[in-house]
Amino acid sequence: MTEDEAFVRAVVDGPGDDTPRLVYADWLDDRSDPRGAYLRAELEWAKPWRAGERPGDSSELREMASKFDPLWVARVSRPPIGVCCEHLKFTFSGPPVTMGDIVRAEEEVGGVLPAAHRAFLLNYNGGVPSQVFFHNPARRGSELGTVERFYGLRVARGEHLRLRTEQVDLVAAATALYTGRHPPPGPRLFAPLAANEVPYTNLIGLSGVRTDKVYWHNNDSLHLADKPRKVADSLPEFLFALSDSPELS
Repeated sequence: MTEDEAFVRAVVDGPGDDTPRLVYADWLDDRSDPRGAYLRAELEWAKPWRAGERPGDSSELREMASKFDPLWVARVSRPPIGVCCEHLKFTFSGPPVTMGDIVRAEEEVGGVLPAAHRAFLLNYNGGVPSQVFFHNPARRGSELGTVERFYGLRVARGEHLRLRTEQVDLVAAATALYTGRHPPPGPRLFAPLAANEVPYTNLIGLSGVRTDKVYWHNNDSLHLADKPRKVADSLPEFLFALSDSPELS
C-alpha cells in the first residue's frame, strides 16, 4: 500500500471524522498538491451532515473535482459527488480488492466499469447498505425499490478464499444476467450493481450515454420488450438517494 493509498483508506474508513481528511490535506499541501484544497472544500461542503441535513448546491465543488482523477474524487468525496458514504454503512462486505482484481473482473464482465463503480469496489467491495429503499418510477404498480445487497468481487488470497459466494459475486451475477431468461438487449452494455428482491436487479451502464447511470431490470420478465430503466444519473446520486424509510418523497 502506498502512502497516498493509506491516507485514502483512512478517509474511507472514517467518513464522519474530519481528522483523517485534514491530515491527508496537510500532507498534500506540504507537497504542493492541489488535491489538499479540494479535500478542505469538500469537508466544508459536507458540514450539514453533522446537523442531520444534506449538503446544498455542489456545482463549485464539482468544478474543482473536474481537475482531478475521477477515481480519486469518487473515493474521497461523499455522495452525490463520490461514493465515500457518511450516511450509509455497509455490512457483509467482501475483503479488500486491488485495481488488478477489478481489471481482471472487467475482462470477464465484458466492459470497463465506470470510475465511481471502481471506487465503490475499492472502498467497500459490495455489501448490505444500512438504508435500502430507492425511488423507482420504472416499476409497474409501485415506485418503491429495495436494495438487498451490492455485488462485490471474489478474491483468492489467503484466509479470504471462502468469503465470497456465487450469489453475491459481480462476475457470476454478470454471467447469470446475460445467460438468463431475460438478458438486457444487445451486447454487454450493463454490469450488475446490486441485487434487489427477486427477480429484480440494479445495473450500471458501461458505455456511451449509459455510462455510470443506474438502471432497474426485471431478470425474469414475461415482457420481452422490457429494457433496463434508468433510476439514477450516477452511482453517487443513487447512493445519495437511498433511504431508511419506505415513505419516499
